[in-house]
Amino acid sequence: MRIFLLVLVLIFSFQSWTKADDISDFELEGISIGDSLLIHLKRFNINKDSLKNAKHYYSGSKKFYGTRFMIKTNDAKYDNIGFLLKDNDSRHIIYILTGRKSFPNDLASCNKYKNEIVNEFSDLLENSKRSDYIYKYPRDGEKSISYITQFKFKDGSSVRVFCDNWSLETEKKMKWIDSLSVSISSVEGLYWLNNEAYK
Repeated sequence: MRIFLLVLVLIFSFQSWTKADDISDFELEGISIGDSLLIHLKRFNINKDSLKNAKHYYSGSKKFYGTRFMIKTNDAKYDNIGFLLKDNDSRHIIYILTGRKSFPNDLASCNKYKNEIVNEFSDLLENSKRSDYIYKYPRDGEKSISYITQFKFKDGSSVRVFCDNWSLETEKKMKWIDSLSVSISSVEGLYWLNNEAYK
């Protein structure tokens, strides 16, 4: 009887994953695309008013802004979590959600962790198209490299898992750290990021 109950619990726990064909089925640290960030602020010890001071605008458009918070719980899979939100949206709906874990000067460990996540996702994302590619950042003459695996849905939304290996020049100038990121993107958020954010 105990085994039967355990099987039932496992079936219902993974049901949304095995049938995942919508980006809102995915969670990072219990947060999903389409959620209001306001319902999660207490976890980051952030009040609504302090969001005004945590906005990062992009050079091409102020339609959306980014914001990022540290995660300080021991059981968290990520060091920090970032959000893309629409400016002047009182509901603070999440359009892109990104978890990040630092791997300073340790690309091998980053790629190992990435492969574990990708293998888990590959079994769950049957309704998406997988692609693996390398992106060289033009900001420093393509010395910084991102190793990317993307799962794209029919509607254009996507889940990306990638390791950023920054050049020494970029690390010093921007104070960025080599890291693994898992990014869940809605159609609208991804379109804006790719076509308007950096114009």
